[in-house]
Amino acid sequence: MLGEVISSPVKNKEMVIIHQPIGVAALITPELKPKYFKVFPRNNCLSPSSASSMPVKHLKDLCFSWGWGGSFKMLEAYGHPKPVRKVSRRHWNFPLAMITRKAGAALAAGCTCVVKPAEDTPLTALAIANLAAEAGIPPGVFNVITSDRQHASSVGKQLCEHPLVAGISFTGSTNVGKLLYKQCSKGLKRLGLELGGNAPFVVFKSANIEQAVQGAIASKFRNAGQTCVSANRFLIQEDVFDEFVNKLEDKMKAIVIGDPFDEKVNIGPLINLTQAKKVKELVDDALAKGAKLRLGGKPALSCGERFFEPTLLVDITSSMDCFREEIFGPVSTCFKFKSEEEAIAIANNTKSGLAGYFYTNEITQAWRVAKALEVGMVGINEGVISSAEAPFGGIKESGFGREGSHHGIEEFSYFWHGTVSTF
Repeated sequence: MLGEVISSPVKNKEMVIIHQPIGVAALITPELKPKYFKVFPRNNCLSPSSASSMPVKHLKDLCFSWGWGGSFKMLEAYGHPKPVRKVSRRHWNFPLAMITRKAGAALAAGCTCVVKPAEDTPLTALAIANLAAEAGIPPGVFNVITSDRQHASSVGKQLCEHPLVAGISFTGSTNVGKLLYKQCSKGLKRLGLELGGNAPFVVFKSANIEQAVQGAIASKFRNAGQTCVSANRFLIQEDVFDEFVNKLEDKMKAIVIGDPFDEKVNIGPLINLTQAKKVKELVDDALAKGAKLRLGGKPALSCGERFFEPTLLVDITSSMDCFREEIFGPVSTCFKFKSEEEAIAIANNTKSGLAGYFYTNEITQAWRVAKALEVGMVGINEGVISSAEAPFGGIKESGFGREGSHHGIEEFSYFWHGTVSTF
């Protein structure tokens, strides 16, 4: 938003903070209706004091309007965000959070929703549908379509090409995202894609190594490494390489594998046997091409076929599959670099551009590297970057569009503009 609504000390009122330098008053109505804004000439803009004394019910009638010189009262143009008609999506690694993040924004924009959950996680979507019904959401507003793996592609194709579906929001692999892009192109549908990542995690010699290791553990092993923003390639400056790797190994040795419902357990299973096999193949490929194994390297069969040991590989090169492919498992791959320029070149040497992380104690370096990394989201001395208040999304083959913040709602609406002369 270009303005903020915050709590007021006055009962039944809310404060609207206006960013006066650009002449914008902004409001989010409490009824979750489409947002209305008004753009005033700077000298007509509401002040924070007057806005704070105005009830939200009066402010919600404001619309965008622009004026041209002295003709402001004679000719006005109004803009109003309008909802995309229907939306569909599918995903599996955070089945609850991703549905609520997408569906919440879609419903707030005024859309109806058709949710196509991944074949591996249908029950969460059905549970949310039951809660939606209990909450009083009318029939037909929040819908769920499930399918088995055999029919998943045909169901997805039908949703992408059906004329009643106006927009698609998808989280998943880049290959599937490209297919949906092609299918949606026939109807020029609104499309939001949050696809695969290959996140670099860069540690410069000036970094606080303890802090960097803590960030590495948080970024790499959350959800057993099955997150699109998981650190996929650790790039460590040669001056601190041994120190970082040794401390990372010590932390990884303390990770407990097992039943995720056990409070003592840190990581659980991979989503299915196919993913467990892929992780093993990536590790084997790296070892065959000269990588050295410091820890793990094999399935944790004592826990089950879908569990994989926390694995640490060093002496990684760009010829290895784990450099180019998203691992989606508890495997840390470590590269050594000499200079900042080399680190940035390695980090950007990928088709993906979702997230990136780096650790440094030099403020000028922080700004240089943050701008140089070809990603949609950057963590500076921070290993966890996702939050509901911040826009989430990438560039390059990691997709386009944003989730979270007000940008997430805008993905499910289009801007309507009308020009009105005096009657």
